[in-house]
Amino acid sequence: MKHRLSGTIVSTVSALLLACGCSKDTAPEFVKAKITIHVTFGIVQPGTKLVTDATEVKRLAQFFPGLGKRRLVLEAASWVPTGTIEFFHPDQESVTVEFGSQLKLWTDGQGDRPLAAGFKPFLAELMKEQEIAPGSP
Repeated sequence: MKHRLSGTIVSTVSALLLACGCSKDTAPEFVKAKITIHVTFGIVQPGTKLVTDATEVKRLAQFFPGLGKRRLVLEAASWVPTGTIEFFHPDQESVTVEFGSQLKLWTDGQGDRPLAAGFKPFLAELMKEQEIAPGSP
């Protein structure tokens, strides 16, 4: 009886996690990211940067929970994007996200989601040297 009960609990918890969008899915793999800042905010100036370092791309993607999942979120507000990041898969398909000047929300066009903490200092560090190679996406 005890074994069957724990199996039932595990199944129920797994179903609840899947229903809320929390799953064991691995994060999508991205090989580069193109950051475009549209307006000045704080110490970050307008510009574009292509990030190709695998560690930096992976860390950047972690600030966008659910990135690449295209799950509909029913909450959305009207805000003007301060920046855009286009994440590229190995096959060059891409996922584009936008974020606001308060650095609290992001969207992939499917509703607003909260940005993970620590995004602003990481973005400021990445954008210190704004450059993009000619002809790059």
